[in-house]
Amino acid sequence: MIEQGQIILPDDRELFSQLTTRLVRTSSRGQILLESKDQLRARGVPSPDRADAVLGCLYQPYIDRLLIA
Repeated sequence: MIEQGQIILPDDRELFSQLTTRLVRTSSRGQILLESKDQLRARGVPSPDRADAVLGCLYQPYIDRLLIA
């Protein structure tokens, strides 16, 4: 969505850092697993509050099932 210009993020170094420092891995079933906040803390990385807020606004798990009467 960012690459397509549908979302424009503010010029915020902390937000950029939070969006780009979280590690990901793939489970044996092909699922994408994000590094937990406990794992971040163990690496000395602060909680990604700004990134969580942005991604929380974009997450729409049931949009395809939404019915508007």
